[in-house]
Amino acid sequence: MAPNHPSHTTDTSRRQAVIAGLGLLGSVAAGTLPATARAQNTATRFANYVRLGNTELLLNGKGTRTKMFVKVYDMALYTPRRVQSASQLLAMPGPKRLSMVSLRALKTADIGLMFIKGMKANCEPDVIARYTTTVSDLIQIFSYRSVMDAGVNFSMDFEPGKGTAFVFNGQQVAERVGDDEFFANALRIWFGRDPADPELSQALLGKA
Repeated sequence: MAPNHPSHTTDTSRRQAVIAGLGLLGSVAAGTLPATARAQNTATRFANYVRLGNTELLLNGKGTRTKMFVKVYDMALYTPRRVQSASQLLAMPGPKRLSMVSLRALKTADIGLMFIKGMKANCEPDVIARYTTTVSDLIQIFSYRSVMDAGVNFSMDFEPGKGTAFVFNGQQVAERVGDDEFFANALRIWFGRDPADPELSQALLGKA
């Protein structure tokens, strides 16, 4: 469940701010820097298997995000069984993990805005409206620290019926957020109709 907000007024103001932010992000999306991904030889050695709850997950794929030839982060996708397409991933039941290791200092506010922009680009407006409170919770989660230093491990851990945990260096930083549908829509940031980085998406699917 998403954390309770202190008052209806605060909640309403935050929702309005998030909706306004979504509109602004849409107007600057064209300025996104080009990015590429490498499927092999990531700087990070990701484990071949991890355990999430009572389920063992396998490393489905990994890649490195770069901007202007600068390596930004390594990412790995863990699933209950191997998938090779976005449709298979989005339809697959069970726990999943997206793990990211920063390769340079990153502003956490930028990561939070990336989530919002990615969901707006890949989800219908009614979905965004339905999860305004949860998106607002994401902003709070990513605001707990101003900078993610190089080497920090960040993961989104999803368990059906429990929601999504945001974990930094092995420590969950807030209550779980969203429901099963929310996590599927969050995955669309990387595996939707307009993924943040198509080459990275292919690498995570083990195809690049």
